[in-house]
Amino acid sequence: MNWMQKIMIIFISGLFLGCGIQTSVFAQNSELTDEEEELYEQAEESMENEDFEKALRLYSQLLSLYTNDVVFRYKYAACLIQLNRDIEKAIEYLNIAKSQSKSEIPQIHYYLGQAFHQRYMFNQAIRHYTKFNPDDVRRRERDKFPVRRQIQMANNGKKLIRYAYVLDVVDKKNLNRSNFYYAYDMDGIGGEFVKKHPSLQTRYDSKHEENPIAFISNANDKLMFSSYGKRGDTGKDIYFADRQPDGTWGEPYKLEHPVNTNEDEAYPFLLPDGKRLFFSSKGHNSMGGYDLFVSKYNESAGSWGVPQNLDFPVNSPLDDILYVTDSVMDYAIFTSNRNAEGDRLIVYTIKIKKEPEEREIENIQDLRNISKLEISPLADQMKMRDESTKQIKDRRDERNPARDTKDESLPSDKYLEKYSDLRETVESDFNTMGKLSAEGDEKLNRFKHSVIDAKKSGDTKFMLDAAEIHHMYRQQLNSLKSDTKELRSSYGELPEKPSQKTFETLMSELQSIHESNQRIIEQYKNIDILADLENKLEKQVENLKSSKDKLASMEREMEQNLEIVDKLGGSDDE
Repeated sequence: MNWMQKIMIIFISGLFLGCGIQTSVFAQNSELTDEEEELYEQAEESMENEDFEKALRLYSQLLSLYTNDVVFRYKYAACLIQLNRDIEKAIEYLNIAKSQSKSEIPQIHYYLGQAFHQRYMFNQAIRHYTKFNPDDVRRRERDKFPVRRQIQMANNGKKLIRYAYVLDVVDKKNLNRSNFYYAYDMDGIGGEFVKKHPSLQTRYDSKHEENPIAFISNANDKLMFSSYGKRGDTGKDIYFADRQPDGTWGEPYKLEHPVNTNEDEAYPFLLPDGKRLFFSSKGHNSMGGYDLFVSKYNESAGSWGVPQNLDFPVNSPLDDILYVTDSVMDYAIFTSNRNAEGDRLIVYTIKIKKEPEEREIENIQDLRNISKLEISPLADQMKMRDESTKQIKDRRDERNPARDTKDESLPSDKYLEKYSDLRETVESDFNTMGKLSAEGDEKLNRFKHSVIDAKKSGDTKFMLDAAEIHHMYRQQLNSLKSDTKELRSSYGELPEKPSQKTFETLMSELQSIHESNQRIIEQYKNIDILADLENKLEKQVENLKSSKDKLASMEREMEQNLEIVDKLGGSDDE
């Protein structure tokens, strides 16, 4: 390793999510081999990119080689906390690292506070949070450690868990974060979730927002979504847009206080009655991460009321998002990462209790058991009754073959032709989407080689920028494939020939699939941008090679001139 690389490693070692760890701490590490130093660099880079899964694996390897290294132990524990995995072990490792460190790492107290916070041990969390002084880290990195807000959330948590009730969990699904909302059954709810259109994305959204979605309330002719806005100075806020007479959407407008705060608000859902807005927020009296809230519309005042926390156990110290209910509020669906790890989320379906029986929490284990949200026996019985009722109805229909005979007949040839034409249009959509996917794979592969050439040329910054663009479009392409698969599945469930009774409904579903396809096709046409970027990369590489050739030529010419001077016996001054 040359001296510049060593300086960079020492500098990088001071960064962990902007933690500002002093370089004196790095000096406590054992002497690393070149291969181990490369491993350490990869771990640091993964941390910086918030790829905690990869960072955890790399620090685990380093920790197996240097079992007493304070930095490796500390960062391994921090990864566990970020992934919500084995929190008890993380606490143990952080305490050991704290006792090992000659020059104390201030962030250890912050992460200990976060670990106890996630375990509902709010008093211990507050004790460690207060031992962390933001002034001990670099000024530009203090936003990474919102300790005052964390203390407030822990205090909120103490109040919210004073009383609790047991949720009747009907179903739960463990899903990937990228498509968790596919599990939401929106039948009869008067709206749908869609991917947020690029035209609604600001530069702050593109940089920070993961898997952005929007809700279309057909019952209220409104589109709603969250955004960091054009300035990004008030966190993520909730925006509405109204459907215009011509079917287009009007200019989006931000909801005012008290719904939006200086913290993040996201995942809005409006009931068909237009009077109750459910959303997630890191502000208000959240106990940690996103909590779920409801705000009621005051018609006389023409404004939204003060949001109410949906309380524990719907909410937890981690992220609880996207609360959706049926129109009569019998059942609800929401998502949480409290019992999930890494990029996984759990989608819960619950039976809403009109007047839940609250009781005092007996102990911390009682609290944690309630928060696990296990499927309850009562919920199973309700589900069985619903299925039994459906089976009885089906058998009754079978015993009465004469029922609705006219409804089971086929529609006229004219309508069948219309249905068939729409099916052909949808199949054509899928062919187009398949071609887009194949073209995207080919372009991304070519672009990858251009990135490699940029790396070989020595332009590291340009190479990293290009690699980031490559990663972004790879994610978009994966979303295209996922969306295509989901829509194909819905299309495959529709019959080739509908009955008279189901004709209008199936036509509507086909039309909806076609419109979704068209939106996706339009959205993913921008993958063509890769071709322009590839050309720019190639020119950049050529310019770099040309510059290097010129530099080498100048060096050779200088060497020749020096040789001539030596032969003539001239001095350096001459």
